Amino acid sequence: MIGLFFMSNKGSHFLRRLVWLSTAISCCFLLSQCATHREKSNKEKAYLHTNIGNKYLVAGQSPAALKEFLAAEKLDPDNAKLQNNLALAYYVRKSYVLAEKHVRRALQLDPNFTEARNNLGKILTNMGLFDEAIQVLKIATEDLTFKQPDTTWSNLGIAYFAKGDFKNANSALQRSLEISSEHCTTYTYYGRSFLELKDYTKASQALDQALQLCSGAIKTEAKFFGALSYIRAQKKDQGIARLQEIIEESPNLDYAERAKKLLNIIKQ
Repeated sequence: MIGLFFMSNKGSHFLRRLVWLSTAISCCFLLSQCATHREKSNKEKAYLHTNIGNKYLVAGQSPAALKEFLAAEKLDPDNAKLQNNLALAYYVRKSYVLAEKHVRRALQLDPNFTEARNNLGKILTNMGLFDEAIQVLKIATEDLTFKQPDTTWSNLGIAYFAKGDFKNANSALQRSLEISSEHCTTYTYYGRSFLELKDYTKASQALDQALQLCSGAIKTEAKFFGALSYIRAQKKDQGIARLQEIIEESPNLDYAERAKKLLNIIKQ
């Protein structure tokens, strides 16, 4: 009887442990399911905030876009595309330090994210870090799978231009235009690079092409440097006509003041 009693206690203890273990496993499974569901829910909410933010950004409403992206980041902080979007929103607001922080985070999360690398190069150029920008953008141009290679070459050309290396700027900008000839800013810098290289005929031709593509302030910039190209090519009448157009069309812009000063110099 004693032996039977002992075996019964041992069996009971084993059953209690088995029930406890089974309950613990069930709880862990349920907790894991809850955590997975919560994570999925957060990602879905983050996706919605990101989509709204993208629409605001395209519409030029960068403060509203930034608010949506920050809300998304709280829910999905390790999303490389979201970090890149945050960088763009800060870039538009000219908060280059914060833009750099987020675009580098995007590249940390996805080292093969060429769009983010392209944006990093553009941000570094605006920060005056031309050599680093050029190195970053050279890597970006090597990605043959990137869907917008014209933008990497254009940004590389602009980085070279900002550094004062007009020959390499001209070559990179030409590569961009060979891929896509419909980019206003690329044509403007392409023309300006010819102007700096003292090829005034090609400068005026490129800047005339920019005028067909550009609008707003960048069109005024193209028109001003086009006028300068005509004047230096000894085609003063065409240059003067362009300068007068700038003064009439954009009286409050900086280029209007520069046009007035240049006209005064020509008339002396």
